[in-house]
Order: sequence, then C-alpha cells, then structure tokens
Amino acid sequence: MKYLITGKNGQLAKAFARRFEAGSIEYLAPDESRCDITSAATIGELVASYRPGIIINCAAYNLVDPAEQEREKAFAVNAEGPRILAEAASRQGAHLVHFGSDYVFDGTKENGLYREVDPENPLNEYGRSKGAGEKAVREVLGSRSLVLRLSWVFGEGKQNFIAKLLDWSRGQEFLKVACDEFSVPTWTATVVDV
Repeated sequence: MKYLITGKNGQLAKAFARRFEAGSIEYLAPDESRCDITSAATIGELVASYRPGIIINCAAYNLVDPAEQEREKAFAVNAEGPRILAEAASRQGAHLVHFGSDYVFDGTKENGLYREVDPENPLNEYGRSKGAGEKAVREVLGSRSLVLRLSWVFGEGKQNFIAKLLDWSRGQEFLKVACDEFSVPTWTATVVDV
C-alpha cells in the first residue's frame, strides 16, 4: 500500500512521515509546489502518476482569526482542496483520510462532548470552510473516506496552542488565557496511531 501525504511541512504530516519511515512504509510527501491541493491539474497528475491507495490530507488553512479577512484563501484550502483530493482519489480508486475541526460546532451543547451526528453550526469563516471541506469529501467518496474532527492539535512545530502557551509564559509574569473555551488537545502521534 502506498500513501500520499499532503501538507508536508505541517506538524501532522511530519508525524505521519516519521511513523512511516520508522515502519518502512512507502509514502510520498511532496512539497507544496508539487502538491498544491487547490490545483486540480496538479493533484490529478500527482495522484495518477504515484497511484496511492490512501491519501492523507494534512494540508489546511488553520489561522482561525485571519480567516475572517481571508475567507477566499480559507475556503480554497479547506473546502475546494479537499474536494479536489476526493475527486482525484475517486478516479484512482483510493481512500482519503481528511481532518476536520470541532469549529464546525457553535459551542452551545451543554451536556457531554460533541458527536458526529450533532448539528453543525459554525460561528466563523474558518469553521464554515472546514465544514464545507468535510461535506465535499463525504459527498464525493462516501465510505471510501474517513473524516476525523480534531481540536487543538499539537506536535513538532510552533503553530499550536501548547507551543504558543510556552512562548507566552517566557515573556510574561502572568498569563491571560480564555477560560470559556473547551477543547480536546490532540497530540499528532495519537492521531497517527488512530
């Protein structure tokens, strides 16, 4: 089985690459110039030539606040990109693993954690873009897709809550952190295990 990993420079893609290398698993994780998920032609050629059995989409626009002003960019990467990957996977007969977000929910559920069947109601452009990507993947591939909703992913790199918290702690005597946000911090190695 061959794997194609998108988003090579992200913390999740790096975790998959480390695990695959350690297990001598055949994979390809091209840089964005060869694997721009917003380009149907680029992805079509890449998938047709490499012929993966599983595509793991680790590419994402994950800047929640800037997504409000950069809506087009967020939707290109988080919604259109997954659709393009799903269509290429469909033509190849491959499966697609896609990572969604808990930002598809509005946070008003009072009892228990959100479940897959709970209604989506994103409050921002980031959440809407991630929800649109999840929907596109399910529509195109159905049971040949796996959509995992993650929150507060942390691993190698600085673009995560844990790294930011450590950085903030070095420069301030007191930390001010929102106390009304609830999430499930998720280590990249755990995602790879699952």
